Amino acid sequence: MKKGLLLLVSFFFCATAYASSLPADIKPTDLRVYGKENKEATIYVFSSLTCPHCSVFHSDIMPEIKKEYVESGKSKLIYVDMPSESRGLTGTMLSRCINPEKYEDFMDLMFENQQVWVYAKKPRAMLTRFATMLGGLTAEEVDICLLNQELKQTILEQQLNLSRLYNIEAMPSVVIIKNDEIKKIQGADKEAIMHELKGRLGE
Repeated sequence: MKKGLLLLVSFFFCATAYASSLPADIKPTDLRVYGKENKEATIYVFSSLTCPHCSVFHSDIMPEIKKEYVESGKSKLIYVDMPSESRGLTGTMLSRCINPEKYEDFMDLMFENQQVWVYAKKPRAMLTRFATMLGGLTAEEVDICLLNQELKQTILEQQLNLSRLYNIEAMPSVVIIKNDEIKKIQGADKEAIMHELKGRLGE
């Protein structure tokens, strides 16, 4: 909690330098995809902004997966938002509406301060501040985003359809697909996840 509060306070007084690996032309209804198209390998990451284990995954495991398998060109990574309640859905919708170049920093901020905003008396107000100060939205744009029923429905349909397709029962979950072979790993056990990735995609 102390770390989260410190990060939150630091955020309000410091500007963040940023360079995104996401395409600049992605739309709010698009899933966030990292890396170039790769017919042989795809990594799906199923995660929720309000899930404590997903926070661990985001900070400790996601960067290594990106470095070892996405930036190297061995695989693309598709991030699937899995909001489990209204606060998570609010955060997810805002993450889709902000400038794509701010997306990764916004997600970092959300996960790093998860215990702060999730248990806040007014989580929407805090999320709105995140989106305006870091994400570049105006207060009016935040309201427009959160009233976007097409976006809301799309996120929920993506969650339902992909979780059914890959039988996702817990979060976080990683699904590795290569040459039509599918492997699912549940939880935030870094050693187990990296072992499977190495075995299926190489070093």
